[in-house]
Amino acid sequence: MSLDSYHREKFSNAMYSLATHLPLDQRLVHAFTELIMVQPENFSDQELGEKYRILYAQVTAAEEQYEGQGTLQATLLNMNDEELNEVSRTVVEISNQLLWDAIPI
Repeated sequence: MSLDSYHREKFSNAMYSLATHLPLDQRLVHAFTELIMVQPENFSDQELGEKYRILYAQVTAAEEQYEGQGTLQATLLNMNDEELNEVSRTVVEISNQLLWDAIPI
């Protein structure tokens, strides 16, 4: 499996995590748990990899509030609705671009 295929699989799983009944902050925690092993430098599209790198840095910016919480959960659980919506839109945009890039021309 190529890295592009791996990235499509991981982002597809993340999309399924976003399509649940949970509050958006919890859905994003689950989505990024699917993406934890995705490395931005391994994207064949360098711009898309950079977009993901910036996004991942954004959602892991906060310090843990207690041991074992993790920076992902600490950050997402403290974002407002507008920030959470922007994060989810970016996940969808990256996922869609990975799918478009897979279509042979």
